[in-house]
Amino acid sequence: MLFSIIIPVYNGERSLPRTLESILQQRNFLDNTEVLVINDASVDNTRTIVEQYIKDYPFIRLFNFEKNRRPGSARNFGIQESSGKYIVFCDADDLLAEDALSVVSDCLDKNKDLDVLECNYFLENDRGHLTENQYHPSAGTIIEKGEDYMIKYGVRGFTWARCYRRDFILKNNIRFSEGRTCGEDLIFSVKSFYYADKVMFINYPAVVYGYNPASVSRKVVDTNKIYEDILSINDISEWVSGMKILNDNIRKFTVKIVDHILRRNIKASLSLKYSQWRQLEAVLGSIKLPIEIVKRLPFSRRCFLRCPHVFKNFVILSKPLHSIAFFFFHKFKR
Repeated sequence: MLFSIIIPVYNGERSLPRTLESILQQRNFLDNTEVLVINDASVDNTRTIVEQYIKDYPFIRLFNFEKNRRPGSARNFGIQESSGKYIVFCDADDLLAEDALSVVSDCLDKNKDLDVLECNYFLENDRGHLTENQYHPSAGTIIEKGEDYMIKYGVRGFTWARCYRRDFILKNNIRFSEGRTCGEDLIFSVKSFYYADKVMFINYPAVVYGYNPASVSRKVVDTNKIYEDILSINDISEWVSGMKILNDNIRKFTVKIVDHILRRNIKASLSLKYSQWRQLEAVLGSIKLPIEIVKRLPFSRRCFLRCPHVFKNFVILSKPLHSIAFFFFHKFKR
């Protein structure tokens, strides 16, 4: 078996058929591919839909959770149940490009010692329009040691535009965080790149990152998403703290990740109500970062991390001051 495609799904009756159809169009690889659908206690027709596909395509395997265990647990279960040489993670609202497995297979044949293969991807909006992702490491192909790649280009916390060698994942005990709907894949991404002897990036859009308004990862306003995303910092902190030797590259990279997580949640947090801010303070208070990492963060991130209520009040008070300064600046400029 060459490929194991793992799809965690919760209430995916609207989007999952498109995902499965995009896999079925990889016709030259269906005899050497298994699809593992992990039904995370869906309450819609997801199970029935998959069972209908299995009648015609027995290489699709369905696993049903009795209780909702969140995406990380579903993917970890899929890893254990998979039998392919390579693992591909696919969300239930994403699509594989028409010749995705063909291009990926060709790269793997030419680079048999690859641990991780990363591809570019398309973004789909709510009208079905596709835009190629422009925030990729290179216009061409990159082959690097995992840690070097991570330091040079960074690592984004998704897994659906990558292909992983299964025995590499098992050997290094790389797993997703469990019990959350957001940020559960960050530690998996970081560990897989850090431990990889060889990582390859190809500027080929192998995946369409699909639009699904019902997806657990696409809620526009979701306070739990803010909390869980911030809590993913603890996954990184725990891993880094367990290292016997913390080299400067890992320090810099950890600061970069933590800074990115805090930065993207600061703006969203300013719209929270007072009671939600109290909960956010508790979440931030549970973050345990080595002091040497905290010291390297920008001042605004340190303030948000250690004194979130003070930070919010400062931002609120500074807004009218900025407006007044802007008014007088332009008034006297004339």
